[in-house]
Amino acid sequence: MRAIIRNPQHHLVRPSLGSGLSMFRDLDQMMNEFFNHDFTGRCTAEKCWAPRVDVREESDSFVVSADLPGLEKSDISITVEDDTLTIAGERKFESSNEDGDQIRRRERLMGKFSRSMSFPDEISSEGIKASFQNGVLTINVPKTEPTKPQQIEID
Repeated sequence: MRAIIRNPQHHLVRPSLGSGLSMFRDLDQMMNEFFNHDFTGRCTAEKCWAPRVDVREESDSFVVSADLPGLEKSDISITVEDDTLTIAGERKFESSNEDGDQIRRRERLMGKFSRSMSFPDEISSEGIKASFQNGVLTINVPKTEPTKPQQIEID
């Protein structure tokens, strides 16, 4: 018997990011999402939400697009370590506006986020470029040249 846990912020069917990514990373992400929320759907950990991300592989690079509406460039940080790219930031809570009006209903997710992804090929951290326009962060991650076999002479 299979149980399906439905969370209104997540789709039941997740798009595949390609055969190069490990199913263990997907399982790890699902477990993290499950244990970061209590059974009422409220967030219990500091990492309450993660932006939706598309990863496209081109011949010489990967292109990562992340939806980050309502954020400014200064709210986002991008780091690279080995073959892992991390996007982190924070969408700040608004308790009232300039006129003193109080928020009566909040459905938008707020707080800190962190989203990491590993790449199946070696990447070059030297040439990574990022742009942020209309709430969409686009990161171009160049691949490194594959190493060619080298013949070794015996002395």
